[in-house]
Parts: sequence; C-alpha cells; structure tokens
Amino acid sequence: REGSVFFNLQKIPEKLRNGEDVFIITDNGLNQFLYRATSSKVVHQDDLRLDTAPYADINLVSSVPRFVYDHRLVVSGVLIALR
Repeated sequence: REGSVFFNLQKIPEKLRNGEDVFIITDNGLNQFLYRATSSKVVHQDDLRLDTAPYADINLVSSVPRFVYDHRLVVSGVLIALR
C-alpha cells in the first residue's frame, strides 16, 4: 500500500504529549540506527524547513491531513544507539 511506511506516524504526537517513549529504527544493511523521537510539529507545505543539526538527528515528514495533503507532520528525533 502506498504511503504505508508512515501510516501510524500521526499517532506519535499524542504519544509524545502523554510522555511515552517513541523509538525509530533505521537500517542501512550494515548497521541499525536507534533514534528517540523528541518532538513533532505540523507546518504548511510552503513553510517546511529542515535544517542541519550539529548532532545525529532524524526528521520524518508526512503529508497531513489525510486526503488533503497541504500540511506536513514533522517528527524529529536524536540518535541514541548504533548497532
């Protein structure tokens, strides 16, 4: 299904507000990278800016709301482990 990789991304902001830990795992074929989600925000598509950070971070971006797609949900996280 197209877009299914981020299907549950919209649940993360509520989990963060509730104080739950949210982890993101990526794999490059050699290593796994473990990130902790630290924040989320919704911005208009014209206002989306992703800056580089002086540390290892990740930004997951998905279109919202469903079937409209003029805003972006950005979930940010920091690298906490490398396996």
